[in-house]
Amino acid sequence: MSPLEKTSANNVKIQLWEKLELECGKNDDTGIYFARVQDLSNGGILIDRPIWLSGEPTFNPDEYFLVTVMREDGAYRFNGRIIKSYKKGDKRFYVIKQPDKLYRHQRRGYVRVEMDMNVHFQLLNDVLNSKISLDESKEYVACSINLSASGILINSLKVLEKDDMVALYLKEKSLRMDYPIFGIVRRIVDAENNRIHAGIEFITAEELEKQLDAKQLKRLPDSIFSFSDRRRQALVQFVFNYQIKLRQKGLI
Repeated sequence: MSPLEKTSANNVKIQLWEKLELECGKNDDTGIYFARVQDLSNGGILIDRPIWLSGEPTFNPDEYFLVTVMREDGAYRFNGRIIKSYKKGDKRFYVIKQPDKLYRHQRRGYVRVEMDMNVHFQLLNDVLNSKISLDESKEYVACSINLSASGILINSLKVLEKDDMVALYLKEKSLRMDYPIFGIVRRIVDAENNRIHAGIEFITAEELEKQLDAKQLKRLPDSIFSFSDRRRQALVQFVFNYQIKLRQKGLI
């Protein structure tokens, strides 16, 4: 029985710019890839060449693969197949057959580990609206609760609200991330002592160019464009290795 046969059908359709996780190969030769929906037309989903995240590099456009779509209410999956590919400039694009249905699947898109580190952040809302410069934006200090390649959960004072945009500075030397990461607050939960738990999604440089207009992009420092899809892949590997160390210590 396939993983999709264990879930329930859902009629939610794929949306433009959604993130897709592709699981290619079988058994021990499985590879995980990341792609984003570039366009939708004629029953097809247009993506650029998938970026390898973890596992074995097994992407084969001639084979079926499992596609996971991460949304606020959970993960949705379908069996994917490439129906067309073409090259434009130096980029390769693929068209995936639009699924008739999506299937709810209870799992996270990325491995998440508990990790306690200092996190500094600046609010970007007024910066993007040209009210202040980034240098004028106050810097706050929080601590992380857990971390994944897609985002972070932090414990912070009540200065954040859902949908706030922030510049995050992860103060963990082993991460080797000496640049800010653009983040969007997706979830807020009240905690004790006038504090909150804030779930923040990481936005890569490639995603930023699709979410902000030209004027807003110019308001951001060049350093915030350092977190690319490739560097997200490196973060995937870091979290994976960190999880192994925790298991070796008997902590998970």
